[in-house]
Amino acid sequence: MNRRKPVRKQPSQGPNRRQLLRKELAKSVSIQRSESSSPLSIDAFRPEADDDCICGSGIRFKDCCSSKLHEGPFAGERRLIDQEQFDEALTACRLHLSWYVLAHQAHTVPLLNAGDPQGAQLLSVDIDALDEILGLLHFLYRKTDQVDQFGPVLEELHSAIHDSRWANRIALREANWWSIDRNDNSNAAKSLRRVDVFNCSDAEVLAGYFSQHSKGMTFKERVEFIKRIIDCASDQELILQYRGVLAISYLLVSDRETASRLFRSAIESYRLSSAEDKSMFGDHLLAQSLFLLGSLEADKDLIKDAESCFQTFVNAENEIPLTDFAKSDYRMMVGRCRALMEEPETAIGAYDESLGICVLPLTQIYKSEALINIGQPDTARDLLTEVDKASAPVENLHDYAVAWTLLAATTQNQADIETAKSELKSLETLEPYFAQQRDHWLIQLLETVPNAKSGTLTNIIRSINRYIILNPNFFGLGVNLNSLLTDLEHKLDGPKVR
Repeated sequence: MNRRKPVRKQPSQGPNRRQLLRKELAKSVSIQRSESSSPLSIDAFRPEADDDCICGSGIRFKDCCSSKLHEGPFAGERRLIDQEQFDEALTACRLHLSWYVLAHQAHTVPLLNAGDPQGAQLLSVDIDALDEILGLLHFLYRKTDQVDQFGPVLEELHSAIHDSRWANRIALREANWWSIDRNDNSNAAKSLRRVDVFNCSDAEVLAGYFSQHSKGMTFKERVEFIKRIIDCASDQELILQYRGVLAISYLLVSDRETASRLFRSAIESYRLSSAEDKSMFGDHLLAQSLFLLGSLEADKDLIKDAESCFQTFVNAENEIPLTDFAKSDYRMMVGRCRALMEEPETAIGAYDESLGICVLPLTQIYKSEALINIGQPDTARDLLTEVDKASAPVENLHDYAVAWTLLAATTQNQADIETAKSELKSLETLEPYFAQQRDHWLIQLLETVPNAKSGTLTNIIRSINRYIILNPNFFGLGVNLNSLLTDLEHKLDGPKVR
């Protein structure tokens, strides 16, 4: 059940951090313009007219940022974004980036070289500020359909600041560009291998590294790394996210008791945090946490609480600029909650609303399960047949196989049983938890015969429904479903287990 995050946090990591950063930036500009040992002008650091521009555009400096460089540090890109003038905002953002790189060279570096204590303070501000500008620039390259050009920008900016913290931020930005925009996780992982994770205390960089390299970690290494991320994090949303990852790590080794305890603690901690420390993405993760915990413990109160959280996003979509995917996704999750509260008819209504906005394979799969539960297996089969498996994330194939298993257990139709067995056999997993459940379902299918008692079928469906809510990548855990169990064929060909 791997789904993209409908709400992606902005590079500045939330409004509270952005406000604090702006105050620091104003302070830094004041310091830079005061009497000190540093130069008062950035002109001494301007590149030659025919050199490539500092902003990484690939355009000559004289034809890019040169003429407007003295407009100052804030070139109005955010106002232009609000007006949806993205081409103009891109130009303004490049100018902002060029100005800040030169200001760092003209003001911060001399202070550092002189051993002035203000230099270290300004350096930290510069790293955060330039990283924020880069995040905004990445957004604008996407909005203007030029995202392939963001890679060269990062190449140009590698040497903008000579500090390991900046090198780590560039590595993270580069990894995100490879992974999200180029769909190339191999190069994303390669970018993050430049990070010295043993000496890194940047929670976001550590989280990025973990997302790309957790597959090769042992359970102990994984847990220790996650705890490091939590200890280094200050943003409540990141803490909630990785406390969720920690809980799922225990779940994936079948320690449900510890997983539930960790989820409850994470939820309580986030809810007790101050309003200014919460964010839209944090609230999104809260809804997901409530949903997963409620599903694991079959707690309808928690599931209803999760539904209320998801419904809040649906109700607020006119005030919040959600994509069609997000609008569709939140309606799907409302339906999912209703299904787990044993309200399949109202769940189908929510799924239909979701599909009316955006056809997501996962919504089709969930709707088919609800149709099975209200006694419409033929309609469910037709819907499952319509699912475009090629466009679905590979992890959604887990849910797809389970839906066929539910259908086969209900109809006891031999063709449905064979399809379900084929889909389950094709699932590949490194995680013991999912391996156990897959084998359990296969054995149950092999035991299902046309004359099975209805009570047996009900138990099969309940057993499966208990686990279909699990998402191998629910909190960005990055479980790799790519290792086939060696004893699967033996179990299929051998005697049935009673």
